[in-house]
Amino acid sequence: MISGVWVVEPEPHVDERGFFARLWDPNEFAIQGLNPRLAQVSVSFNVLAGTIRGMHWQAAPYAEAKLIRVTRGAIWDVSLDLREGSPTQRKWVGEE
Repeated sequence: MISGVWVVEPEPHVDERGFFARLWDPNEFAIQGLNPRLAQVSVSFNVLAGTIRGMHWQAAPYAEAKLIRVTRGAIWDVSLDLREGSPTQRKWVGEE
């Protein structure tokens, strides 16, 4: 576990038609101690399975909270802690 890295699972409300799930709720994020500020929404599409996108350095004052959502297929998302003095410095966590 790395401080600041969360797995956010939607809570689907199911009925005979299928389901509905809220993916983004700033109030709920704030209640959970997550950054509720949504600064940017992006989309990416990979033609080939196994495409590597790379790591993105997040350093103050330009650090951003990121929410990653897969709508089809699967990803292996990895977070690496490079914060000086962090108890988990140089540790990583991956989630499919």
